[in-house]
Amino acid sequence: MMSLRCWAGLLVVATAMTVPLIAERALGKQHASNPALKSLAPKAPDEKLRTSDLEMLLRFPPPKPENGLTLRINSMLKPARNPDTIAIEWEFKYTGPRQPLTIMKPSLTVSNQPRDTEVLIYSKGKSGEYYRTDFYNPGWPAEDPYYPKKTCFVTVPKNEIATGKIDIAIEDIKKKLLIGTQNEFTDMVAPEMFAWMHYYARFRGEKHILDAWTGRLESDLIPIRLDKW
Repeated sequence: MMSLRCWAGLLVVATAMTVPLIAERALGKQHASNPALKSLAPKAPDEKLRTSDLEMLLRFPPPKPENGLTLRINSMLKPARNPDTIAIEWEFKYTGPRQPLTIMKPSLTVSNQPRDTEVLIYSKGKSGEYYRTDFYNPGWPAEDPYYPKKTCFVTVPKNEIATGKIDIAIEDIKKKLLIGTQNEFTDMVAPEMFAWMHYYARFRGEKHILDAWTGRLESDLIPIRLDKW
């Protein structure tokens, strides 16, 4: 049975409107991801999250390992290599039986099944409610869609950690919020923000003679501290 923690990221809005997140979770309605290819161009926030719902999520403990594998994230503001972005640093920690574990790396740029990698940014508006903006990988390429390059995979020795980074343009977050809301955000002051990552490792890498781990993971919810845009 899916935990309450999962439900806050599951309601996907197919239009550019903002809508309140209501008690869909309690009713047990399933998430229906849109398989159509979507642009990462700035648009309206995907949904509105009640303050009480976010506070509930923050009280939840970090997700438990899935077959010995744990996903954690941290944020690095305006890294030197790309100062106009927020770097979401992901890490895999593995304590399971494989020696070692191989898994496809999360990415917002490598083509895959749409939304296999999702970074959800929750931003607090002037009203006190949070607005969610979604960033996710593009869909299948036309050529050789089922076999990612070998460099898309990473090996994690037992009891060790593998890391990587995903960059999100600060301007993209800002434009989505300013376009999609009525006076909830300003052009100068960055809001209080949180980030959450969902990842579906889909490929085993048979073409590269790999036996990669497959399954779904989610990170804990972390704060992003950005004073100004």
